[in-house]
Amino acid sequence: MKNEQNPSVAPAVYARPNRFEINLDAVAACTRQIRLRLGEDVQFFATLKSNAYGYGVLPVAHTVLRSGADALSLASLEDAIALRQSGIRVHIRQRAGPRGGRDW
Repeated sequence: MKNEQNPSVAPAVYARPNRFEINLDAVAACTRQIRLRLGEDVQFFATLKSNAYGYGVLPVAHTVLRSGADALSLASLEDAIALRQSGIRVHIRQRAGPRGGRDW
């Protein structure tokens, strides 16, 4: 059975259900290690892609910012808007693929 919109993609009916549990303590620990290795004099942009790969852009963004990131780099405008609406005011760089990026 082919997917009419994209014949190279199997229809969702054949997809296996997946469940991911994200350990924000592990995200925080990794972020602290990156900050430690970079040093305080280097600006550290944490990159979060497409709702943090489905894990939730808000909790992951808050975690990395509390753990040493100075700013955020995002793949989607929707994520940038959600972060601004939640009160996050750090520098946000939107990475828009081959068309370039934009600062918010």
